[in-house]
Amino acid sequence: MIASLRTMTYEELKNTLGKDERIAIWSCDTCAKSCDGFGGEESMKSLASQLRSDGFNVQKEELLVASCYFDGIRNRKEKWVSDGEYDEIDVIIPLACQEARVAMEKLLPDKRIIDDSRTAGLGMLDKNGVCILTDPFEWTGLDASDEGIDLKSAAKKLGMFTGPFQYDE
Repeated sequence: MIASLRTMTYEELKNTLGKDERIAIWSCDTCAKSCDGFGGEESMKSLASQLRSDGFNVQKEELLVASCYFDGIRNRKEKWVSDGEYDEIDVIIPLACQEARVAMEKLLPDKRIIDDSRTAGLGMLDKNGVCILTDPFEWTGLDASDEGIDLKSAAKKLGMFTGPFQYDE
């Protein structure tokens, strides 16, 4: 599985958005969900609620099993177009890995995609169901370990964040 970290706080995210922009939150229900709840339905709905209460125009909430697959993104785009919703979105907040964001940028070139995550490497769920980073990518400077590195420790070392966007960060 991909181990992803958030690059920004909720306040930083809000500062990238305009109140007049029409927003879609696009969430991954597999790897990103397993990364301390960065993705998944609960995180998506929570972020949508927070943004709406702060006066932002959240138009869509999209949950895909795996948001990094080109075919899944392409199919969702085609559905948005056929439903007349595609032109109603200006910006997409991906609660997904870096690969998903890059794929969205290629397939949705006329939408602004928020750069809110970095893939730190490969991971797995430990015996407690918690994602640990087992094979960090070279850019992290972290060493691979049979025991793995918990995401919170990795995020702290890298100046990043885990889990869902929250008011109190």
